[in-house]
Amino acid sequence: MFENDKEPTVLELIKAAESEKIFLPEFQREFVWDNSQIKLLIDSLYNNYTINSILSWEGTDELARRRVGGSINEIKIPEQKNIKVNYLLDGQQRTTSLLLVFTNKKVFKRKKIRKCELINLYFDSEYIGDDPELRLLFDFEIIMVNNQEISLDKFTEKELFEKFGTRFIHLKNVYKDAIDSNYFNRLEQEFNDPNNAMNYYKKIRDLRDKILNKRVININQPGDLSAVLSIFSRINTLNTKLNIFDIMVAKTYKKIEGKYFDLRTYLKIINCEESIKEDYFETIEKCNIDKSQEFALDEEDQLFLILIILKKEFRQKEILDITTDDLLANMKNIHITYWQVIRLLDNEFKLKKDNLGGIRPLVKFLTAYISENPSLTVEKRNFLKIWFWNTLLHNRYPGSQNEKIKNDYDFCKENNLTKCVEYSKKERSRHFNEKNLGAYYGERSQLRDALSILFKFSECKDFYNGIIPVTETSSNDKLEEHHIFPLKSDKGKEIQAKLKDTDDSDLINNYANIAFITKETNNNRIKKKNPSKYILDFESEYSKLNKLEEFHKIMGSQFITTEMIDDLKKDDFSAFIDKRTKLIKEKIVQLTE
Repeated sequence: MFENDKEPTVLELIKAAESEKIFLPEFQREFVWDNSQIKLLIDSLYNNYTINSILSWEGTDELARRRVGGSINEIKIPEQKNIKVNYLLDGQQRTTSLLLVFTNKKVFKRKKIRKCELINLYFDSEYIGDDPELRLLFDFEIIMVNNQEISLDKFTEKELFEKFGTRFIHLKNVYKDAIDSNYFNRLEQEFNDPNNAMNYYKKIRDLRDKILNKRVININQPGDLSAVLSIFSRINTLNTKLNIFDIMVAKTYKKIEGKYFDLRTYLKIINCEESIKEDYFETIEKCNIDKSQEFALDEEDQLFLILIILKKEFRQKEILDITTDDLLANMKNIHITYWQVIRLLDNEFKLKKDNLGGIRPLVKFLTAYISENPSLTVEKRNFLKIWFWNTLLHNRYPGSQNEKIKNDYDFCKENNLTKCVEYSKKERSRHFNEKNLGAYYGERSQLRDALSILFKFSECKDFYNGIIPVTETSSNDKLEEHHIFPLKSDKGKEIQAKLKDTDDSDLINNYANIAFITKETNNNRIKKKNPSKYILDFESEYSKLNKLEEFHKIMGSQFITTEMIDDLKKDDFSAFIDKRTKLIKEKIVQLTE
């Protein structure tokens, strides 16, 4: 692609883009740089500042792609021909900016397909200073010259030369000189002033040396598509990592009888809760797939589930072996299995779609198991319950998760249910032998997330109004984590002071002191009150309505017994925490044994 693969010049990079010798894989985002960013790039080159390297890959015809600066209408569909293609994996914004500044090649910004970008950038050779906004000028910018406001687009090249001499250098002329050996002769004829033409030409040559002749570090990634997967996943543009889904969008893009297959649309179909057609294009036409805008899992996770359903593989790089034909031929089966998993998690464990991101490994195993056992008997459902709670609460999947998921799947496929149940109780990495629960309010930990799922599974209800947590609800009615002994209550402050500098200094934040209640109940009825105050208030209101038993059931849903209610009435933190911790542990044993 370049004369010097490791360090091409800026000029060689522009030439490769202009002559369409390098292509952008279709997972690349569109050209989005603004004029200030373009100026900073040119100024950095001029001042010999370091600019980031570019990353290229010489692959084969297996990714949808477009030329640098091209619109989405120019996408080339992979035809799996045995030809070499040079892909630009990282450096699109810089390369497109250079193409835009120095050439007349059509460049399209964002998703535009008709109106291309046209810019004329000038170098002010008389500017003395360090501000790139003043050294580099777009022709439409209003500037002050000799106490007059002007813009350079009001003049032809010849008029600029006649009026301002060699002050303003059009950067497109710098590139023209680099590719045209007769450029000086043309310049001399156009300006009809040999001395000033030579001065102008010297400035062009100086810019050519300082900008176009600069070397760019090109990291040429070797190997096939599978080998470069790790480098794809490490590309970071504006903190957005390119991942295997982005690659697969480009790899699976396909033209079929005048229509186009698009992986993003395909996943919308899989996420559509209503029944779908067997055919991809018929489903797009007849099913309301736009309803499913929010996915239960992100695209990369969904691809992994598709891999499991199709190939029973558990290594991410195997996703690259999935073809467009695989996806189209198995769309209905993938959709059915996917929704079986989601509904099982909802019906058996009270887990809604927006809760699945935190239990990805468990979702993977369930997908493998259900794809192998599409008809779940009562016995198989009971096994899955024991397996789920053991794996979640006892953290059977620490470390290398995919390998352990595969081991579980292989064991279950080869053994009867009795052995599978016993197997699911092994390899526990967490045991609840400590005095206190090892999860705390405000921390992000696997145990905290697991206990949160346990609380929601128990259908914990708001202390005051008995609301059960649901996904689609107003912010006022949504149940959230709140302290039972509030931090800012008098008792809460006393507890924190007493436990300071002890091994239990953070005990007030332990999950045994957390309940799921609404923000309204917490802010308007609890807030800084001691439990002895707000519990008596709640109990009094329910007693007046002859619904005291209902109040006890509500508290029971939060693992709080009548005996613990008495502890709260006495503000007995120690007794309450000990009893509630014990009850939660008993529930864990009940679910896992």
